[in-house]
Amino acid sequence: RFLRDLRSFAGNFTFDIYSSDPERARWVFGTIEGLRASYHDFLFDFTLTEYDLAARVSQFIIFHGDLAMWKRIRHYPRLVQAAINAINFRPEIEPFIANHPYLDGFLAQKAKFANRNRSDFLHYMTGIPYGGDQIDIDVTMEEPAQHNLIPDGYITVHNGFDSDFVIRKEWATKCYPHFGAVVGILKREWPNLRFVQIGTSTSHLISEVDLNLVGRTSLKEAAGLIKNALLHLDNEGGLVHLARCLGVRSCVVFGPTP
Repeated sequence: RFLRDLRSFAGNFTFDIYSSDPERARWVFGTIEGLRASYHDFLFDFTLTEYDLAARVSQFIIFHGDLAMWKRIRHYPRLVQAAINAINFRPEIEPFIANHPYLDGFLAQKAKFANRNRSDFLHYMTGIPYGGDQIDIDVTMEEPAQHNLIPDGYITVHNGFDSDFVIRKEWATKCYPHFGAVVGILKREWPNLRFVQIGTSTSHLISEVDLNLVGRTSLKEAAGLIKNALLHLDNEGGLVHLARCLGVRSCVVFGPTP
């Protein structure tokens, strides 16, 4: 959302993405005009000097102003102003940056006091307008029809977690263990709805669902299932953010992490 709105506000610049999963990033950012390439984030520090402007983006944004090619960037005055706004804002959140991610709960409070949230806090830092939650994402729509799923006639359920997330036990701390009971209650209340479990190897199978697609879809196919769903049930995680991008409401169990 931030890159979509920054490019819309500041001009038709091109950009590269560095992340832990270049293929997934290429998919997520692929519909934003200006994407040139996607690389592994291990390479980021070694390639900074190749760019007119570089930034680290997470819950906050840090522009590498000392390495910026300001003489070239000056032709994009709105981009310059956005970068300056973020650089000037940094002292207000320096303790959170220095201790990231351990003080993110306090950073969230600061965002809330500014009437902002995870979606538009970067916009607040840079002074650019927010273009809304929904984003055009390339999804595969064959799965709902293949399984006779009627749009808004089913609920997707996910209880897994990112396999890159380090855990000490079988489940991540944030995983809610009682989705089976939840699905059972909802099915008794709304017997005409179907419940579809999606996910990968980190998901625990829920016997109460009508259709189990764990490990049987790609991420694009899972996105297509979510796009036509009435509701998405989940722990806090990537599929919840994806559902929001697709305009689908989620019911999310938060805790015990902040």
